[in-house]
Amino acid sequence: MRTLYVTSARFTMTAGHLAANPQEGGLFAVDVGVAGRPPHRFGGQA
Repeated sequence: MRTLYVTSARFTMTAGHLAANPQEGGLFAVDVGVAGRPPHRFGGQA
């Protein structure tokens, strides 16, 4: 897995804040360029 997923909060934001920051509450994917740890396996499945 070489992708880092990042989310941001959106609740309790005023309409003015959301208008100025339209990416609030978004989901972002970043290719970090290195592999992470292998998945933890439970019962033979990832």
